Amino acid sequence: MKGIVRHTGEEQVVSCPCGESHRFFTAEDGGKLGLHVTSICGAEVHFHNQMTEVYYVLEGSGQIELDGKISDVKQGTVILIPPGVKHRGLGEFKVIVVYDRPELHQEDTFH
Repeated sequence: MKGIVRHTGEEQVVSCPCGESHRFFTAEDGGKLGLHVTSICGAEVHFHNQMTEVYYVLEGSGQIELDGKISDVKQGTVILIPPGVKHRGLGEFKVIVVYDRPELHQEDTFH
């Protein structure tokens, strides 16, 4: 794998269970990590069987639900979401999402 540089506008933009995701690094890049910038809005409860995610809140505020427990989030909040933890964001905020095992990302999301 070689180093990669991407700029805003070069990413894939897709709808996801959390809202709208800007996918900068994915399985197609061949790495062991993925990175998205996701705008949380109207998120659905979902979980991942094998994948761990880390959220870093870039802007906005709201709440994160992890296995039914709700916590407030704001700019600078960091959230660890292990495999099997049902989660969703409430409110409107933007997060950087870093996750392991990007080859599982599409198959590993369940509602």
